[in-house]
Amino acid sequence: MSGIGAGFGQFLAVRASGGAGEAEVSMSQPRPETVSDTVSLVLFDFDGVLCRAESYTPEAIRIGLRRFGEAVGVAVAEPDEATLLATLGYPSRETYPPLLPEGVRHRWEEMHRFTLDAMEERIRELGVGCLYDGAVELLDALVADGRVLALASNSSARYQRVHREADGLDRWFRHFYHAELPGIGSKADMVARALAAEPGRSAVFVGDRLSDRLAAEDHGLPFIACRYGYGHPEEWAGAVAVVDQVAELAPILGLGPS
Repeated sequence: MSGIGAGFGQFLAVRASGGAGEAEVSMSQPRPETVSDTVSLVLFDFDGVLCRAESYTPEAIRIGLRRFGEAVGVAVAEPDEATLLATLGYPSRETYPPLLPEGVRHRWEEMHRFTLDAMEERIRELGVGCLYDGAVELLDALVADGRVLALASNSSARYQRVHREADGLDRWFRHFYHAELPGIGSKADMVARALAAEPGRSAVFVGDRLSDRLAAEDHGLPFIACRYGYGHPEEWAGAVAVVDQVAELAPILGLGPS
């Protein structure tokens, strides 16, 4: 299908073809005339941008696979770390079925529930500790500066709700979008809703995956790539800036030196 799943499929195609050269992307520089204090709406992806999902997701998936296998009576192989990390940033309905034996892939939602149970337990233990160093300070500064923040994530409704509660995300974000909202078929749809909700505001998208970049491109928004996240250089072609840590986002977004 087109839409959210297409982002992951396009990512795999780009990886297979070699994509854009790393040098081309890593040399991208901020453009103050387009990414500055004139931007009043900042859209963020979540995992790999604000949230250290690598600190709990791979183990939660392992637990989910094991519990699913026990529940349905099938042997499920444990993926390696690289495979598990590759799922981050894309919707579970696209990335989880290939982790299961072919005969039970249609039951991936059951495995997803087991995984979410394990994730929720860990997320609530960590609380705001799920966020990258500097994320709280950045979000505080953006809100204090009058920016409107929107979260656009390929996550499930439950995953986003747990983070809103455990991390206190509502103190910063005015708008929340996830992959299970009615009428959402892609990240571009999420961006469209945010722009419609905040007419007249100039916007920027901060992400780490190809689906983030494509959503920005679809709406003519500048895209800032987070190299510390889970994406690869070929996913960031055309980014106006590539950052190595959260603190580097502040000056690019017009907040002054970090």
